[in-house]
Amino acid sequence: MVLNDDGEALLTEKPAPCVINGVSGTFNDKIKLNYYFDIPESVVDEGGAYVTITNDATAEAVTLPVEEADFVEGKGFRFSIPLAAKEASDTITARLFDQWGNELSIQNNGGDTDYTKNGVQYSLAEYLTWLENHAENGQERAVGAAAKDYCTAAQIYFDYNADGLSVSSAVNTVTAETMSEYASTRKGDLPEGVSIRGISAMLESNNTLRLYLGFNDVDPYAFTYHIDDEEVELKKRKDGAYYLALESGVYSNHLQDKHTYSVSDGTNTYSIKASVLTYARSCVITENNKKISNLGKTLYLYNKAAVDAFGDEE
Repeated sequence: MVLNDDGEALLTEKPAPCVINGVSGTFNDKIKLNYYFDIPESVVDEGGAYVTITNDATAEAVTLPVEEADFVEGKGFRFSIPLAAKEASDTITARLFDQWGNELSIQNNGGDTDYTKNGVQYSLAEYLTWLENHAENGQERAVGAAAKDYCTAAQIYFDYNADGLSVSSAVNTVTAETMSEYASTRKGDLPEGVSIRGISAMLESNNTLRLYLGFNDVDPYAFTYHIDDEEVELKKRKDGAYYLALESGVYSNHLQDKHTYSVSDGTNTYSIKASVLTYARSCVITENNKKISNLGKTLYLYNKAAVDAFGDEE
């Protein structure tokens, strides 16, 4: 509501509808679902308008101010929500509001579909299916198919809305021999009281690599830790597990990049060189657990398709 100087309500014209121009997925350091909107200038100029994007399955939501959104030429304002791979099939709903919290109407490009009542609802799985079948070139279609398989394997592995799901036969092309080049390499001597508990990739909205460490009758914070050539702090999970981790996510076309993790007491230094695909390899060779094995295989195929499509340069 707009008031004049005397505090009286003024009648204002109802803004033109917002237009949804499309929805896409991105697969760089984070997996994200992106909504593109044309928003009337009157709404933008007034300031304070915002978009909410909600994962209907988890009720997790983000509120994104219009004035902070990126404007993409030919597509409009872009609003994004990060998703874990296992959440690919979740329905994601986008709604628009003005500065007073009034919901704005949303239509499609032709104006023959109104999304205002339910918001714009879509899923990452729907986008991947579209990409697999309609992308402009074969490499992009391959990324869609591989990412879809990876997300499906993640749903199955985490038993997250996985009824009736299965990965494609492409996983049968990946073997332990395929993954041999991604084995970790280790050098040096472990400081006394320190042990290696394992390597794990975080399969959330971003992929990153963790090295877990164990300590026996020693202070975990008495040692020096590095990832590549940078000194880092030892981290601790809520359950008490200690680990080293990359500070940012790893792009889909760089899951093969190896990083060196090290621990030192000043006399003895021990290092492990590994990549996210080192974790994928450990999954693949777990032949007695199909869920884990297929997760590693699809992660490898996802990376391979991304490298083919986007290259592996920084």
